Amino acid sequence: KVMKYTFLTSFFSSPAEIKADDGLLGPIKMFMAHRFEWRIWDKVGIALTEGIMYQPQNNVLDLRILNPFGFYHNYYIINEANSIAQLELDYTPFSHWNFYGSWAVDEIRFLWTEKADSPTVHPDGMGFLLGTKCAYPESHGVWKGSFEWTYTTPYFYLRSVDPDKNQTGDYDNLNYVVASRRWVNGKLVYDQNYMGSPYGGDAIVFQLVGEYASHASWEAEARLLYVVHGEKARSGTSSYWKVGPDAYGEHTPTGGWNKAIRTAMLGLSGSKSWGNNWKVYGEMDVFHVANKNHEEGNTQWDVQWNVGFLFQISTPK
Repeated sequence: KVMKYTFLTSFFSSPAEIKADDGLLGPIKMFMAHRFEWRIWDKVGIALTEGIMYQPQNNVLDLRILNPFGFYHNYYIINEANSIAQLELDYTPFSHWNFYGSWAVDEIRFLWTEKADSPTVHPDGMGFLLGTKCAYPESHGVWKGSFEWTYTTPYFYLRSVDPDKNQTGDYDNLNYVVASRRWVNGKLVYDQNYMGSPYGGDAIVFQLVGEYASHASWEAEARLLYVVHGEKARSGTSSYWKVGPDAYGEHTPTGGWNKAIRTAMLGLSGSKSWGNNWKVYGEMDVFHVANKNHEEGNTQWDVQWNVGFLFQISTPK
């Protein structure tokens, strides 16, 4: 019944800028995406997203790339852009419950284009998500809950500038890993993180969340998180793109279950508000990490917590 269109563009520090590390803004690295959303019969939602990570080799921005209605896959600029596409579905079969899922494709091998035993066969780069969420109101507040499962293949978000060859340098990539410039302890630091799923590729994630929001201006939440992560990383040699049967045959978690980093987390948080001006909040997370740094038997515990307050000035409407 309703269609929504969104066009997004954002600029980031390029691998060449990070390599130079001279404080100057380097060559262009930008992400662009367009998204179409539909709502059907009030119960079904469909969304299609297409995007690219764009790094022009001559550092000149081609204005054709900015066409919000162009299909990026049709540009065939494989040495300058890493394309991604995603299909999302959600369904509300009855009151209070919603079920959803998504499939993201960064790289896929079609049977009629590449043979699995070819020396240049590309490994698949895909991500899958399934989840459900619910909300039940009652006289004093609202109960909320959600559960999600995520699976990403080892080479999801990763790509070299030349996708038909093995990557040989730390900065010869077109990855969906983006850097934020920060000033830390008197020097410039590039804080790199995955764009999209915070756990990146080569990961299996389970998350369970329960929340209660009271009409009396307080909230409480409990979270359970379990993450299994293989040896593929977001930077360094562990992030290198590879081709061939060995790379194509890699499965999550790479390195095997015995060396996979397994993280379990229990989190509790809450907040209390007074009127429109004051709010106090707190959070505590307890972590158990097995095979830290992919070292079998290296087990550690960690506790992180924070408390704070918020004051804001509101004006009458």
